[in-house]
Amino acid sequence: MVNILYGLLSGLLAIAVPLVKKVLLALGIGAVTYSGLYYLINQLTNLFQQQLAGMPVDALAILGMMKIDIAFTMIISAITAKAILSGWSKSNDQKTSSYSHL
Repeated sequence: MVNILYGLLSGLLAIAVPLVKKVLLALGIGAVTYSGLYYLINQLTNLFQQQLAGMPVDALAILGMMKIDIAFTMIISAITAKAILSGWSKSNDQKTSSYSHL
């Protein structure tokens, strides 16, 4: 009875330990990527606001009519979407490549 329990427990540990390691690694990489992307977007937004702060009012009115703020938002959204899709496709590639030996 003890041998069966020992075999079952060691089998579960053999499965659980690599799984936990992969999950923790993925969470760590995701957190670093998220932090870096968040920092980049904040820096771009602050730079854009600083550049606009020194402009004359007439130039700001023209830029407002040209909807420059919306264009900047679209660019930031595109950068974010590209990063998300790139990460998504890399995680899918990683899943499929790990089973390529089967």
